[in-house]
Amino acid sequence: MSIFNQLKKKLARLVTVQPTFDPSTLNDPLALKTKWTPAKSGGASFGTHRLKKISPNRVEFQPRALAVLFPVVFMIIGLISAITMGTAGRNGDIMMLYIGVPVGCIFFFVGLFILRGWLAPRVFDRRLGMYWRGRQTPKLGQPDKTRSWRLSSIHAVQLISEYCTNNSTSGASSSYYSYELNLVFRNAQRVNVVDHGNHTHIMEDARALTDFLGVPLWDAT
Repeated sequence: MSIFNQLKKKLARLVTVQPTFDPSTLNDPLALKTKWTPAKSGGASFGTHRLKKISPNRVEFQPRALAVLFPVVFMIIGLISAITMGTAGRNGDIMMLYIGVPVGCIFFFVGLFILRGWLAPRVFDRRLGMYWRGRQTPKLGQPDKTRSWRLSSIHAVQLISEYCTNNSTSGASSSYYSYELNLVFRNAQRVNVVDHGNHTHIMEDARALTDFLGVPLWDAT
């Protein structure tokens, strides 16, 4: 890549940087104690989840069908690579066996890790008075602070953006904004719920969630 192109990309990044958000505009003392940097690094350039109403007292963030294809493709590529290169290795190409198979396995397990994370539902249940992540319902009134919390401890829903850049080994790069939806608790601690690149959808879901919880939306996007 030429120096001119590198300078042009750096200039474009400077132009797209959003102004720093001023939490004092929210007129809430807790907003000044809350962090406004990403609670979870990285994200996605497309919409991965949507909020769905399960019942009048329960809503869940569930993965979008098209988003599931992304990790599945990773797993398929890894599986095919491992089988193909493993077969070549057994036929005499030892390098394919010792290099290709581990690389294929890495692709497979990375895709599996992403898929498991995305398939885990994010559940808000007013009947139980709990928010949790995963398929196992927590014990009533017994949050564990790692995957379940009381709804009564949620003070606000926070929306922030993060400018992400992916660089490939070929020198090519792609940049995008990913948007975080975080829960802010009464002690100013935060928990990330979802993080993806569709601003319209995450804004709609944030508004629906704040209506469901009866808490304010802190929008810094």
